[in-house]
Order: sequence, then C-alpha cells, then structure tokens
Amino acid sequence: EEDEEEEEEEKEKEPEMYYQKADITVGIQSVDKREKNKDKKWYGFVGRTGKKATGYSIKMHKKGSTKGYGRSFRLNDEISIELDMNKYLLGFYINNDYQEKAFKVDPKGAYRLFVRINSTDYSIQFV
Repeated sequence: EEDEEEEEEEKEKEPEMYYQKADITVGIQSVDKREKNKDKKWYGFVGRTGKKATGYSIKMHKKGSTKGYGRSFRLNDEISIELDMNKYLLGFYINNDYQEKAFKVDPKGAYRLFVRINSTDYSIQFV
C-alpha cells in the first residue's frame, strides 16, 4: 500500500507532458529497387491514435489507410520495431509490451527505418 501511495505522489510531481499522446509515426519504408518511381510504400504505427497505417511516400494522404492496432503511445514511451524477415512480419512494442503483428511485408522487399515527427517540440533518442 505504501508503494502505491509513493507511486501516486511521484505521478503528481511529473509534468503533464509525460501523459500527452505522441504525435509521431514510426515504421519502415520500402527502398526496393524494383519500384521504379519515387512513390515508396511505408508501414507505420501512429502514436497519437494507436493505429497502424500504410501509404506511399509522395501521396500519403491520398492512398493511405489506417486500422485499429494498439494503444496510443505517449511522450517518453519507448517504442521498438521488430521486422522479422524470416516470417515477413512487422510488429511494434510500447515499453517492451508487444502490440501484435501489424503487417505482413513483401519477402523480396528491402526496407529502412523511418520516423515522422509532427511537432518541433519533440526530440527522439535512438538506442
């Protein structure tokens, strides 16, 4: 019981920003040479909504889609990405809690990490 009280006191001391949803998208983007145009497909996890999203780099808003996926993540959450090229699966973790498989990716594809930050107030630490 004392531990719970101490935890509550610590939460009260923390700035409100620690509980804000992060307006960030993390994921992977295709770098496949077979795609002849610059409109590369991406797969991501949207922080403020908790939805998984996919689209194309140039026409992201015209050809993209979102679906329910995990919980939204907040500032100071640790987000991990798992790309399993043996099973061709992409999934995400929030603070080491697996959110489930998000996407099946092209087995012949090549990908790079991407992070889209929608605020100048944020900073990111890669570990």
